[in-house]
Amino acid sequence: MWLLDQHYIVFVKHRFNILKILNVLNPRINEIKEDYMQKIITGLFLLVMTFYAYSNEKVPAGLNSYVTNLVNEASSILNDSKLSERVKIAKARELMSQNLDFDWMAKYTLGRNGIKTLSGGQVQEFIKVYSKYVTKSYTDLIKDYKGKQPKIVGVRPLSSTDFMVAMNIISNKEQDPIKVEYLVREMKGNGKDVFKVSDIITEGVSLIGAQQDEFTDTLKNQGFKALIQKLESRS
Repeated sequence: MWLLDQHYIVFVKHRFNILKILNVLNPRINEIKEDYMQKIITGLFLLVMTFYAYSNEKVPAGLNSYVTNLVNEASSILNDSKLSERVKIAKARELMSQNLDFDWMAKYTLGRNGIKTLSGGQVQEFIKVYSKYVTKSYTDLIKDYKGKQPKIVGVRPLSSTDFMVAMNIISNKEQDPIKVEYLVREMKGNGKDVFKVSDIITEGVSLIGAQQDEFTDTLKNQGFKALIQKLESRS
């Protein structure tokens, strides 16, 4: 519903601005009856609303609970006073490794042009090293959620299998919530829905987007071996 409201507000806000621009570009537009324009605009609005209503119906039933449970479980591990820091990190890394779409993420960060310069064996080597690196990166990111509570505020379908889950990480203190979006992919496995996280966007910054910029630059200017060494040093 939040997504419908946002697009409705944008639509209403710019309705008369659009008409004004059309009038400037084509004086003859003034000859069109107002009621006819109203029908056109209303039709377009209903088309947009129908699209988003359809999209929301396609959201898998278990998606919200999957993301919430994942964040809660990670937070629970990191807040467990009975566990040593070493055990906390080990458990958090294991949790992340079970829920990240390593293959897709690794290939995305290489970029289309980057992959073309590598052999099949090099791509597989990169995926293996990248998996360890990104698990640590995501674990470090989740550590910032310590003592905070996650709340899903909306889900935006990107395709029939990809969804952007918007979430606020709320602190008990009087602080602004951390705005986080999870790119989640639905996969079929053993006759049931399986979800994997493909990206985490914090305050508008995509983790794999930033990684792609860095990795493609390293690959182009320093080579594959240097890229592998860089990831290994950070894992």
